[in-house]
Amino acid sequence: MEWLTILMLEKPKAIKGWGKALFNIGGLATIVGIWGVLALRAIAMPAKLGTVGAIARSLADAYPAFPTWWIPESAAGFGISISMAALGVWLVMATKHLNRAFR
Repeated sequence: MEWLTILMLEKPKAIKGWGKALFNIGGLATIVGIWGVLALRAIAMPAKLGTVGAIARSLADAYPAFPTWWIPESAAGFGISISMAALGVWLVMATKHLNRAFR
């Protein structure tokens, strides 16, 4: 972790940029994953009522033409995307705090 502290002091803009990128990627994946879960539940509703026979069990089944490998669908996937966003927030805040302390 010493290398990260050194980078935070030497190149704070780069570390803040990486933190913002991690936050944006993790946040986007989380939001799209929530929308995906809601879409799957909406698609499954007619099947539960007995109108349609097939149930889409994943986003890849529901939308085969779209690349859905990056969208979290399980608790583990959501945990990874939320952790990524939290790591990004921590990087930005820790870099700001460290640079204020050493000015």
